[in-house]
Amino acid sequence: MHHSHNEEMNREAQEFIDELERRNAIQHLPNKEKEILRAVESVDQSMALKSKDLKEYLLLNNKESPVERVAKMFKLSPNEVQDILISAQEKVNRLLAKK
Repeated sequence: MHHSHNEEMNREAQEFIDELERRNAIQHLPNKEKEILRAVESVDQSMALKSKDLKEYLLLNNKESPVERVAKMFKLSPNEVQDILISAQEKVNRLLAKK
């Protein structure tokens, strides 16, 4: 029993470290990618906070997804935002794979 508790804590610590490394990697993205990635994350977060449950969140998301909302903010098409996100994600993954 005691053993698995330690493993659990290690896993949480590792997830926390991974998240920090991911944030650091995001710092190194080109400005546009960094802005859009952060915008999508913060729009998604605020939608989650506004929703009282998952069902409401999914309704909001269906009406207008974070990508669509951010596309409007940056005067881009949702496809362009999607491409930028994919590119940003790949760069972050490459940076993290280097360590």
